[in-house]
Amino acid sequence: MIIVLMILMIGGFVGVYVLILDLRNVHNANSSVIGATSGTQNVALPVRCADNPAVCTHNGTCYDTSSGYVCSCNAWYTGRNCESVLRDHLVVTTLKTWVDARNYCKLIGGDLATWGMRNATVRRSIVNKLLTPVIGDGFWVGLSDRKKENSFLYVDGVPATFNNTDFYKLTSEPNNIGSIAGNANCAQVFRGFSFQMDDDGCKALKFPICERR
Repeated sequence: MIIVLMILMIGGFVGVYVLILDLRNVHNANSSVIGATSGTQNVALPVRCADNPAVCTHNGTCYDTSSGYVCSCNAWYTGRNCESVLRDHLVVTTLKTWVDARNYCKLIGGDLATWGMRNATVRRSIVNKLLTPVIGDGFWVGLSDRKKENSFLYVDGVPATFNNTDFYKLTSEPNNIGSIAGNANCAQVFRGFSFQMDDDGCKALKFPICERR
């Protein structure tokens, strides 16, 4: 608040006038533009990526826009901030060796399928919805005996058994017989065996089944 003294001469008379200026409302009006309160309405400023580096969850990538930000989610999540699960499994329709298949799945934030292969209900869903429409015979999963011969181990550390793994029994899979020269150390879901599992050479080219991690 500012008090101003004014001396005026009107009609031969000298008078002293007091002018009181209240600048509080002027200050508040300006403050409201930058988001101040004190009795005025806030004006929200756009949220930028630097304001909250973790705004995009599940390894999503944040990009600034004119109105704020946008999240680019990986293959497994969706939503404004990548907060919602989009899928648990996907089939890559590019032929790869087992090692390359696993590296690719990890690159997109997953791994070769493990728990989805051990769960009979999920496995049937994968076969019906993902594998059957694809033109191809073999699909890599996250199972091998590369560390120890005849000891098949999922890449998440769970040993394969005939209770948790749907091996094709008519040819006594896994039988260490593959489609290419060398030991058959990596597991696939094979169309020719009614989408049951068997072992094949790890350098054979097949489609990866990737799984969300």
